[in-house]
Amino acid sequence: MSMTEWAPALAVPVSAKRDHIRGPQNAAVTLVEYGDYQCPFCRAAHAIVSEAQRRMSDELRFCFGIFR
Repeated sequence: MSMTEWAPALAVPVSAKRDHIRGPQNAAVTLVEYGDYQCPFCRAAHAIVSEAQRRMSDELRFCFGIFR
């Protein structure tokens, strides 16, 4: 039996021209959230993401992309 190998990739790569990015480009983890500033669920997730950023410091790069 063979194993399928794959590499994680975004359909649309993170871009500083389009997305709001916090954290170093060479961070161990990149968290991407696509949302809307008026969405109550995105607003609720903000506190959780902020805490993750505080705890992980330079190990986390957070990218927020807006639905278009």
